[in-house]
Amino acid sequence: MAVSEDRAAELSSWLPEEHLETATNLLVQGRRIAQEWVGYQHLSRTQRWHADLI
Repeated sequence: MAVSEDRAAELSSWLPEEHLETATNLLVQGRRIAQEWVGYQHLSRTQRWHADLI
């Protein structure tokens, strides 16, 4: 289900700058990426997620 550009920007606003444009475009086009793939890609690039566990 596609969303408006404004809504897509709102939904993806928490993402790192490097992912904003791609995520917004996917949402506007109504496309998806598997949650597991996104999680793996993100977790393999950063240690910042550790702070969420504390």
